[in-house]
Amino acid sequence: CRAARSSASLSFGLSRIFAFVLCTRKEMEAVPLLTEDTDGEDQEARKMARQVLKGGREEEEREDTDDPRVCSARKVAFVRAEGVACLPHLLRAGSPTTRQQVAVALFHCASEQALRPRMVQQGALGVISRLLRDEAVGEGGGGDKCKLLASHALARILISINPALLDGVQLAAYVGPLLVLIARDYALQQFEGLLALTNLATAGAEIQDKIVSSGFATIEDLQFSQNEMVVRAATELLCNCVSCEKVLGSIKDTSRQKLWVSLSFADDRALALAAAGALAMASGDPAVSVSLVANGSVEDLLKLARSRTPGMSHRACVALENVTGEGEALRSMGEDGRRSALR
Repeated sequence: CRAARSSASLSFGLSRIFAFVLCTRKEMEAVPLLTEDTDGEDQEARKMARQVLKGGREEEEREDTDDPRVCSARKVAFVRAEGVACLPHLLRAGSPTTRQQVAVALFHCASEQALRPRMVQQGALGVISRLLRDEAVGEGGGGDKCKLLASHALARILISINPALLDGVQLAAYVGPLLVLIARDYALQQFEGLLALTNLATAGAEIQDKIVSSGFATIEDLQFSQNEMVVRAATELLCNCVSCEKVLGSIKDTSRQKLWVSLSFADDRALALAAAGALAMASGDPAVSVSLVANGSVEDLLKLARSRTPGMSHRACVALENVTGEGEALRSMGEDGRRSALR
């Protein structure tokens, strides 16, 4: 890899090899779906990839015999050999196409959760940051694909990394690419991007405000996704950012509050707990407590308080305690409502 510093052709060759060996054929063919590759160059690249995986023989498509476990072993061997640390050498003399292949390699390698800490130790975040800010990567349509793959690799890594290990500048710089990722129409990108943002949100109020100020509309829309895992991830992210004004405003809104309450009754336990947790924390705001009474949500909280789901009754009771502790909300409940809530 050191020799590739001054050789564009060698850099390209090595990056292509790394991109191929770190994925199965099915995974390799899924990359164009993630980046919407449709141009001639991408079609040619996929044809070349199929030929490589077939040993150069032109033959009919066969069932993929590349066992994912074998591919996983290749990824482990790559990281153990300090492969990630070699990637910066390929970027020095590499073309935009080489940079895209480096992004592909990082994207596939980061799919192994156990390898992510070692990837960070070998400088994966530095390589990704370089790909995201390098002006050369942005030249032409391929640059957008490269940055998209780099952002997805970033999301996968940040899902597993303690945000406390990153400084404030890094955290702030990573929010933008992740928000671009979740704005895509592909559920895998949305889901993993949301998980990464949820983890970053644990770093504190400043990062939460940055996430919500720039991405609230997108995150809120994903609560209506057809993919239940995306809905859960979006709800968990907003739950982590519930102290932000926009999130509180959403819960106070009549129609949106009904969504939050309905999600608290979802069959998906994690989704239900996240929604109920957001209601419980938000109810500490006097205006939210009043809105819960005005919108008739207290009866729903009473039902949740009788739930046998571990953790659900506690969340509902916290919300009820906040509601009954707020004078204006308590007065607006009426005698029967107060009796039921205080029972």
